[in-house]
Amino acid sequence: MKKVLILFLGAMLLLGACDINMKPRLPGWDVDLTLPLLNERFLVSELVDSVNVVVGTNDILTITTTGEASTPEFGMVTFNPNSSEDNLNLQSGVNPEIALSLADPTGAVAISYGHMASGRLEFFIDLIDPAQTTVLVTLPDVTMPDGTPMIISSNDNPNWRSVDLSGYRLGVQNSGTVVEYLRINMQVQSNQPHMTPVGTCGYRLNSNISSDYFEGYLYNYERAVDGTYATIDIDYPEDFDQAVGLQEAIIYLHLNNEFGFSATFHGQVHSVNEKTGEERWVNVLDDNGQPFEVEAATQEGPSITELSFTNGISEVMQIMPNRVELVNGYLLINGGSGGVPGFVSSTNRLHCTYQVDMPCHFIVHEHVFTMQRPSEVTVSAETQNQIQNRLLDAALTLEVVNRIPLGATATLYVGNTEQIDPTDPGSYCFSKQLTLQPSGYVGPDVDANGAQIIQLTLNETELQVFGNPRVYVLASMSLQESLVPVTIYASPADYIQIRGMLTAKVKVSGDLP
Repeated sequence: MKKVLILFLGAMLLLGACDINMKPRLPGWDVDLTLPLLNERFLVSELVDSVNVVVGTNDILTITTTGEASTPEFGMVTFNPNSSEDNLNLQSGVNPEIALSLADPTGAVAISYGHMASGRLEFFIDLIDPAQTTVLVTLPDVTMPDGTPMIISSNDNPNWRSVDLSGYRLGVQNSGTVVEYLRINMQVQSNQPHMTPVGTCGYRLNSNISSDYFEGYLYNYERAVDGTYATIDIDYPEDFDQAVGLQEAIIYLHLNNEFGFSATFHGQVHSVNEKTGEERWVNVLDDNGQPFEVEAATQEGPSITELSFTNGISEVMQIMPNRVELVNGYLLINGGSGGVPGFVSSTNRLHCTYQVDMPCHFIVHEHVFTMQRPSEVTVSAETQNQIQNRLLDAALTLEVVNRIPLGATATLYVGNTEQIDPTDPGSYCFSKQLTLQPSGYVGPDVDANGAQIIQLTLNETELQVFGNPRVYVLASMSLQESLVPVTIYASPADYIQIRGMLTAKVKVSGDLP
């Protein structure tokens, strides 16, 4: 114990003999500084506008649009039999039955019943002695609405004259039997001996017969689908149409047919990319390369025919058109309805609505997307001071979670003003480029949560940009070109999230301002 005390006293004496002159100093240490720059989640579903971009089957992002077209009113069914029977002899007591052919010389029309809106029967009756003879003419196939047949008074006249057939019915409604001949029954009453010649007569149908309601058969009968064309205009998000090449498309047709005739639908789909001027056409055909069949209306009402076709559509849509239209459309009627006569009214029409669906299943091209406006970062005065006077080192740190199957190369342009133009290096202070990996990527730069961690070093000049009260960051992105088609989904689980921050180390010391 004595030895310890002696050593302690000796040490005190030595210290007392030294002159220690130390200026007090505050302790110094390094502090990590974090400045948030960006925290955004870009949901694929945000592209959905419920007009041109929708969520389709199985949550696939789908570009869609609709249009419509229709025929004009069917109008009159018209044909001209161009038939006649001339200079027929009339004899006392003989009642001839004459048959004028109602066959259409063009082969387009075969009538079983019609409400005639126009038409004329021409005839003459030249009697030797009108005082001795009268002739009564009856047309049993031409009737009034109450079923009374048309009767023509003889009124001796050697010249051709005509009777108006408008307002009369030709044939029997719903009979299903084609009227091949117009029957003309004549009753000859004369005071002359039996079979004595009493005159001559003639009949002819050589003008158009038009029906505003028609039953029968129509052959190679076209009706244009051009009444109310509506062009489909597609408004793609950003420059989406320039970045991808479509691999799949389908068109749906909804046909409301008021015609009581089966028909085939003919037409073309015309697509135009107004940015490039490229345009394409494809015929509307089924998978067997044949026109689509359209069902006939029934007496109960119009038929609804729903069709979908993909034949050639992908090729038409690969130009990523912003205008699609149905052109050169027509219905071709060739017969009746299921082997029986069809029917139609002059006011009937066919209305067609059509929808183009383009699921986002495509080849990706190299294309640069640029934000329309830069992000603004406000830097506090304290942070500015630390960056300007106490900064040791710093870096840009990005944390990226990519849940879509597309990679990209992104470029960040950093400046002091909003007027950043990637094509003008004088409009920004510096830029940094980084690679975003697609979903499913596994690498050393991916953390346990599946986020890709990207570190971008900054030099002293670049660091000083963040010593300003406001910093602007504009991002552009170039999608990586895909060698195989990819499919884009739009569920809540499909997104890209980017967190960006400036991470810095600053020196805190009493000797620094």
